[in-house]
Amino acid sequence: MKKIISIIILVITFISFGILNVKALDYNNQIKFNYRYSREINNSCYWISSSASGFTNSINNAAYDWAHWSNPLVLTPVSSSYATHMDFYGKPSSYWYPYNGVLGETTHYTSSGSYIYPDNGNWFYADIYLNNDSVYNYQGTAAHEMGHALGLAHWNSNPYSIMAQSSTRIVQVVQSIDNQHLNEKY
Repeated sequence: MKKIISIIILVITFISFGILNVKALDYNNQIKFNYRYSREINNSCYWISSSASGFTNSINNAAYDWAHWSNPLVLTPVSSSYATHMDFYGKPSSYWYPYNGVLGETTHYTSSGSYIYPDNGNWFYADIYLNNDSVYNYQGTAAHEMGHALGLAHWNSNPYSIMAQSSTRIVQVVQSIDNQHLNEKY
């Protein structure tokens, strides 16, 4: 018993001092990434490339869906990708080969344009890729990916969150709990 307690104390000590960096591969219960936008979100803008123009209504509806809650987020569509918070692109299914069934993906970048994982530091903008070949609900997918751009992780244990992946998600619009997590972050 003393040996087990000693091991537990040692592991806690290593984690406390950053000697042991424990990160789960399954972020189901993480809810929020460790970091966020390095600039304020009360004057955010997004751009839709021509490759994603078929998703324009879904993206605009998803943006409204996030911004109509009581939170600091203001999302405005713009005609140029210059200094935007989110840029949307359409990609064919083959873009994600060999992974099948990907509906969207969000990548985060620093102000210098370097990729950054959202648990490793703040980001300046995000690119959102939507699958041109899918017939799934694009508004739900766009809202989900916007959540990632804003700093929310997957929350598959709650199918009533827009941040649950499509395989477990029951809803296609932002829910009160999603807005609560956004307010906690910003």
